[in-house]
Amino acid sequence: RDDQPACMGQYLNAINPAKFMCTEFLIRYHEARNDKIIVFCDNVAPLKYYAAKLGKPVIHGDTKDAERLELLDRFQKSPSAMTLFISRVGDNSIDLPDANVVIEVSSLFGSRRQEAQRLGRILRPKRRSEAGDTHNAFFYALVNSNTKEVCFSFRRQSFLVDQGFSYKILTNLVERHRAAVPGPLLYETPDTQQELLKDVFRLVEETTSAKDSLPPRGSGRPSAAVAAVAAVGAAAGPAVAVRRTAGDLGAYSAPRGAVYAETHTAYR
Repeated sequence: RDDQPACMGQYLNAINPAKFMCTEFLIRYHEARNDKIIVFCDNVAPLKYYAAKLGKPVIHGDTKDAERLELLDRFQKSPSAMTLFISRVGDNSIDLPDANVVIEVSSLFGSRRQEAQRLGRILRPKRRSEAGDTHNAFFYALVNSNTKEVCFSFRRQSFLVDQGFSYKILTNLVERHRAAVPGPLLYETPDTQQELLKDVFRLVEETTSAKDSLPPRGSGRPSAAVAAVAAVGAAAGPAVAVRRTAGDLGAYSAPRGAVYAETHTAYR
């Protein structure tokens, strides 16, 4: 509908009963195999929801550096830390050599570069186990049928095929292989699935209300930081008049009057 918030479709694509059950199913299945699992989700609010419901650590843009390093170190060294939820900050500058399973809950549209980066996380050489064998690598991209995700996923998969990889489409994953994971799943019954959808609508409302509370651009309303600076300036003494002076671009070249010179040398 036209009155729906813009993030409604994004949140429902990331969190819905079918996708949540697939995510939980794959995590429990691979943890039983002692695999190291990275779960990617580009939307931070759904990412936090998954991690909270499944009791797993999470890293995103607002995670402090000290906490991030601690979580990464625990994921690498602790046998009890098998799964790590991470936002798109994990696409670059994070070293996870022991990870051999990637579950992609949501992605950056049809970005082929992002798909290659995430696939590269699990294709690095692994340390051999005591038995002398190596872990297989598994890459799962969860896609909602009859949505825009199908088109985006096709673009990403086409790029991987061009690089020499192959993939297999699995439908009704949980229903076909339910016996592989004993015990109930969190959102397996109709009642719990209704609760999940209510949680999604609540997340949308919280996100929308948080955006509405921000001042519009160009409104002239100062932020808290600007107001604090202004208060400090007022306490320091009377305001000093601002004076404009004429200048030239040479002032930006280098300090102490240095300038850059360009010379051309003929080829010989």
